[in-house]
Amino acid sequence: MPVAAVNGIEIYFEVHGSGAPLLDISGSGNDLRRSPTSILPVNRSFETLSYDQRGLGQTSMPDGDFTMADCADDAAALVRSMGCERCHVMATSFGGMVALNLAVRHPGLIDLLVLCCTSPGGEAASYPLEELGRMDPDEAIIGFLGAGS
Repeated sequence: MPVAAVNGIEIYFEVHGSGAPLLDISGSGNDLRRSPTSILPVNRSFETLSYDQRGLGQTSMPDGDFTMADCADDAAALVRSMGCERCHVMATSFGGMVALNLAVRHPGLIDLLVLCCTSPGGEAASYPLEELGRMDPDEAIIGFLGAGS
């Protein structure tokens, strides 16, 4: 079982495909035992590094609480443990929030960043979109951006 001992935890990972390095950061509901990454279409063009985030799947859970910054630091440490200094990053859902923190905390690590079905987190993560649908378009923009308050 491939694991990298970084940041006080053991991160389970898989590498598939060939080409430029690509880090795949999945959402919080993902687990490599249930979502095989060997069949990802990106593997045809990239060497894809996928992993279970802390406390998920086959990666260990640290004692105590952890932050989004810790998750970003885990991703950076995993990439560097593979001997890679820069890579493309593709992130989905919760993984996108991790990737945004990765970009802020380790900007030199990322060549290209692709965010899928995600948000920056915080209050904007669950804005009531059904309310926007009922609003006049100009009101919706003001409401969504918070400019009206």
